Amino acid sequence: MTLSVHALTTVERLRIYNLGRDEIPPVQDLLLESLIEAISRQVERHVGYHLEKRTTADETHSGGGQFLKVRNRPVITVTTVKENDSALAAADYVWDREEFKERGLVYRESGWPAARVGARGTLDFIPVDWRVAYPYKVTYDAGYVLPSNPGVSANPPTATISLEPDIELACWRLLMATYQHRDKEGVTSISLEGVTLTFDRWPKDVKELLAPYRILAVA
Repeated sequence: MTLSVHALTTVERLRIYNLGRDEIPPVQDLLLESLIEAISRQVERHVGYHLEKRTTADETHSGGGQFLKVRNRPVITVTTVKENDSALAAADYVWDREEFKERGLVYRESGWPAARVGARGTLDFIPVDWRVAYPYKVTYDAGYVLPSNPGVSANPPTATISLEPDIELACWRLLMATYQHRDKEGVTSISLEGVTLTFDRWPKDVKELLAPYRILAVA
């Protein structure tokens, strides 16, 4: 099988990590690829955003402060910011400070007016069917070049891995823990089709490796 663009590592890189430990026979490569896909998805769910480099257009709103928050990170570039469908001048906002890129923030000194919130009706004077206006649309590139990116393995390479080493290490440790304990409690299913791994069974060091990258996803 061919790994998807979401895969956070490759079988070859996992084998290098596992050198000197219990050897995994080549016949298990299809299973390892299935595990890579499944665990990569679970790591993304855990951190709260997509990790592979991509272009995204987020519709968002503000609480009235000086920051808009976008979904994915780290931000590589912001192409446009629109307010009520009108593009803002690039000089009106700042996104390219390192702390902003890492946290997915777009700053405007004058602030971002709060979204209008309304209700379609009331029930016993309690608003129901709430709706929130999303007056801002941010188009941007964010994420990492992953080991599974075809450009990484091209000859000559046309892309360089930028995924944080801690994230790939967490993936390797989860992969080996899942493979080695695939018949034990904590792995609820494992096959060529997929794997389900109970998070509270994940090794403590894996949780610690991922903790700096975890956020609450933007709705």
